Amino acid sequence: MSGTGLTLAAKGVATLSGIGTVVLTTWMTVVAFVGGTMPIIGWETDGGLATGILWLFVVDPIVVSACWLLTTVVVLPILAVGDSE
Repeated sequence: MSGTGLTLAAKGVATLSGIGTVVLTTWMTVVAFVGGTMPIIGWETDGGLATGILWLFVVDPIVVSACWLLTTVVVLPILAVGDSE
């Protein structure tokens, strides 16, 4: 194992999840400002400054927290398997 204690699989999953979270939240924030359909969840929005700011300060932290929790749930079993070997 490396100095961080993460296996290669755990690092890969965490990296991909981080990149996916950044892409998703950026895409959703842009849609909240300009209007359109939100990716994955399919919500329609007319957009606007108020919607974008609300999305940026309320919804984006919830999305990032949910992605972090999902990543943790996926990576912990990978770490447990890595430690048993």
